[in-house]
Amino acid sequence: MAIRYDEALNAEIRRVVKNFNQKRNRAIKRGFSYLPDKVYVSNIKTSFDNRTDLNRYIKELERFNKLKDVALETVETRGGGRTSRYNLMFIKDNLKKTKEFYDRQIAEAQELFYEDEYSIARRDYLFNLQEKRKYLELDIMNLDQSGIKTFSKYTNQALSYNKSNISSYKGFLSGVEKVMKDAGYDEKTINNFYEKVSKISPAQFVKMYRQNDLIAKLYSIIPSPPNKRSAINVGNKEAHKLIDNFMKNFDVMAMKAANLESKLAEINDYKDISSEAEVIAEAEAQANLTKSEYGGKIKKSTLTSKQLNDLNELGWMDLVDEDA
Repeated sequence: MAIRYDEALNAEIRRVVKNFNQKRNRAIKRGFSYLPDKVYVSNIKTSFDNRTDLNRYIKELERFNKLKDVALETVETRGGGRTSRYNLMFIKDNLKKTKEFYDRQIAEAQELFYEDEYSIARRDYLFNLQEKRKYLELDIMNLDQSGIKTFSKYTNQALSYNKSNISSYKGFLSGVEKVMKDAGYDEKTINNFYEKVSKISPAQFVKMYRQNDLIAKLYSIIPSPPNKRSAINVGNKEAHKLIDNFMKNFDVMAMKAANLESKLAEINDYKDISSEAEVIAEAEAQANLTKSEYGGKIKKSTLTSKQLNDLNELGWMDLVDEDA
């Protein structure tokens, strides 16, 4: 469901972003490093297509806004890598989700590869995903500075995947609209294009892109941002040929993307899922560890042996109240 950015929601986003950027700037001035990038309201409003994901992102920003200094301190891994305590915990907290993301991407890439085993591009794409997934099995505490950056990059790529899809999808629609206007299409035809393409989701759009080169060909003639190429680089006849071919094959492409999605759903059905007890235990563990982020100490009596070992491994026993 599309997000309705009413006055209340806009005000909430502006407030959270303002607080986030102010906290970030104060931390930088006080000498803290390895902090998240600056956030912009405009980027948020173009990166989400449902309220659930938007709310989850806002909560993550608010979580950062409540952090105490102890969570922003720089820590060092056994391998010599340096980052903030917040960033290290963010990576560890999202490791399971990141691995699951790459597992899904690999399953999709394998389906695409089986469709065309002679495609070098598809083979390389699959290999690249598999290498990233292997990397996530490394112990982050043994990584050097380059390793920490790579691990962080893979995590952020996974967590921002949906936002990237939405941006690509919206950019494609607006870009093709400009091409159609420049090529002389009438308003009715342009509206028909929008009506047809808007029926698919950003995720389906990406699957269509990977399965067929028609979208890539259209991308190649879409004008670049200001100060770069600002007009289509082909004649009207060629532009019409590409767009008409895309529209002609759109339904078949959408059906293939839907079939791929269905196959992936079947694959996921066979995967083991965490039991309810495991989910509850993980939530309780996170609740305990989160207390340290806000400056308080964790009662030793509330921690399991594994949690104590993890904190000791990270060198964070200073966060544990030994007497409690």
